[in-house]
Amino acid sequence: ENILMVTFTTAAAGEMKQRFWKKYAEDGMVTFCTIHSFCLATLKKFAHFDAECVLATGDIYEFFFQQLVRHKEIVDKVEYIKALLLDIAVCKNSMCPLAQFEPNCGEKELFDELFKAYENWKDALGKIDYDDMLLKAYELMKNDKTCLEWLQERYQYIQIDEFQDTSVLQWKNFKPLISNSIAANNENMVVGDVKQSIYRWRNSDW
Repeated sequence: ENILMVTFTTAAAGEMKQRFWKKYAEDGMVTFCTIHSFCLATLKKFAHFDAECVLATGDIYEFFFQQLVRHKEIVDKVEYIKALLLDIAVCKNSMCPLAQFEPNCGEKELFDELFKAYENWKDALGKIDYDDMLLKAYELMKNDKTCLEWLQERYQYIQIDEFQDTSVLQWKNFKPLISNSIAANNENMVVGDVKQSIYRWRNSDW
């Protein structure tokens, strides 16, 4: 129960879990998860979030469609929103301040306007998106000593799979966990191959 095994997709986490249980059924308390599910579980335990707080993709698109109604110059709004959401994800995962971020989707002024409107809308609803899971979990560990100490005590042995596709923000959610006494004994491991990276377009940075 002190082992945390993290990988990139739910399917991969499930496969790892099944393989482990076949060999070590008596040690079934190992936690297998994705980065996002780890962060959401942390928010559930210490910040009273749950899965219902996570916005559906359709609701996000509908919000931006409404924001773009007056922007007749944007003809293909679906493609623009796809590019916009990618830029928002890159901005957050790189932990780049909004003022310094240069979007690829279009004009900086419009991007900043939509970014801020989106954040205000989520706050008003009490909702989060997938990137917020990472940000809020990081902020929670950074500011809540009880949360961090509980996680450090619980997960003393950590393995991160597909490490080549983690972003700065994703890595920062695990770095605090290895700054305890166990870490000094090198009881943590990452597995990755830069030649197999498939998420550099989303700002994976390792």
